[in-house]
Parts: sequence; structure tokens; C-alpha cells
Amino acid sequence: MKPGDIVRVSSSAPEDWLPYYREYHFEVRDVFEKRCVVKMIGGTNPERYIFTEREHFEIVENPLTSEP
Repeated sequence: MKPGDIVRVSSSAPEDWLPYYREYHFEVRDVFEKRCVVKMIGGTNPERYIFTEREHFEIVENPLTSEP
């Protein structure tokens, strides 16, 4: 994972971890040893940033579609 990558919430993320966000993609802004900063793409608040564990996200292979 590196800045600029498009990611989504991984299926291994805890179920209680904001399930609302599972339907959105995010752009990686910063990556640290165990955490990352991502920016929501779309949604009701496209300026939303989340700082959380890197393991909660996985890279989207084809960001132009919603297919895994």
C-alpha cells in the first residue's frame, strides 16, 4: 500500500468497524508502519479522512469498477 492507491475496507476488518464504509472506496494519503490515512471517495462527505490500521484496507485491483 502506498499513497495514491485506491483501497476498500477489507473483509477481515472487524464487523463493528463502521460497516457503513464497506461500500466505499478510499484514496491512500499517508502510510505509516502500522497505520494509514485514507480519504473517502464519494459519499455524503467526500472530504472525510480516516486514520486507522492498515490491515483494515485492501487494494482495489480495478478501481474503475466495483468488482473485486
